Amino acid sequence: MTSIRIIDVATANPPLKLSQEDILQRILKADCRSRKEKKLYQHFLSEPSIESRYIGIDKEPESLFSETQDEAILRFQDHATRIGTEAVKKLLDQTGLRPDDIDGIVIATCTGYLCPGLTSYISQAVGLREDIHAVDLVGIGCGAALPAMKSAWQYLNAHENSNVIVLAVEICTATSYWTDNVDLIISNSIFGDGAAACLMSNQQGRAGLEIKTFKSVLWPQYRDELRYITKNGRLHNVLKKEVPHLAAKAFQQVLTSLKQDHDFNIAHFAVHPGGRKILDEIDSACQLDRHALDRSREVLRKYGNMSSPSVLYVLRDIINKDNLRPDDIVGIFAFGAGLTAFGAITQWKEPSHVQCV
Repeated sequence: MTSIRIIDVATANPPLKLSQEDILQRILKADCRSRKEKKLYQHFLSEPSIESRYIGIDKEPESLFSETQDEAILRFQDHATRIGTEAVKKLLDQTGLRPDDIDGIVIATCTGYLCPGLTSYISQAVGLREDIHAVDLVGIGCGAALPAMKSAWQYLNAHENSNVIVLAVEICTATSYWTDNVDLIISNSIFGDGAAACLMSNQQGRAGLEIKTFKSVLWPQYRDELRYITKNGRLHNVLKKEVPHLAAKAFQQVLTSLKQDHDFNIAHFAVHPGGRKILDEIDSACQLDRHALDRSREVLRKYGNMSSPSVLYVLRDIINKDNLRPDDIVGIFAFGAGLTAFGAITQWKEPSHVQCV
């Protein structure tokens, strides 16, 4: 079977970084926010698992309170293109490739709708080939990086000597919705903006994480617990209190399914940092090693929940900081709207070379 590897990951965020305390003070000073809202924001923004988040905006952050849907979509298009392009260019620099070396690009997002999709904007900005295999995945939610990787994996299984970029990019703040609804206040308190690009390749001669298998679950019976709906022309996040328990249950099922097919011990966990309660529930339900989710907690602390790019930030840190040894198993797990959950088993491999005889 063709050896398909994740070679490297690169990330990018908008220039504006705000601490949770800074965000709180701006909300407390806003005349347009009610007393009830301010009290709830004081509670959720003081939660210590998140320290800071990035926001893709060129105006004062307070302009989010009055942003129209048309303005939100334009801001999504602008900043998703900017940080997505930056992440892809970083990835090319890190891997020593040129735009012409890329055969495919798969982009996942759920925080803004464009037609044509972001593949049009990113391909143009980066200078990818006209015959690029371009796929836009929209509407999967926080777990979308993994089905995007599987789409790239399927392409690579059918095309020898190829390189595909998977890009997850979200401007979550373009879906901000300001009311005293607790779901929306939690969403506005945890989500940030970011992009992550990973190179997947079946070319010989590169170290990387060899993909062994993918698994997923789809539970539409829980669709109303975690989703976007539209109200007054704007995306409105639904985030019910049952989500941490459901996410942990789905994670456990995916992990069990993976282990039924393969005999392995996962040395490193790249788990989507959806929130402190979600990570705590996973930790408790699956009885993981006490440091298994440290990378996820670190990404959550520095960036908040960026939706689909988040798990790739965790994977970036595992590749760059964990001193991976030959044959180490890295499990990649994410979950999102639907309710859906995804998992992949990968194994670190040193450079391979074809021997000529």
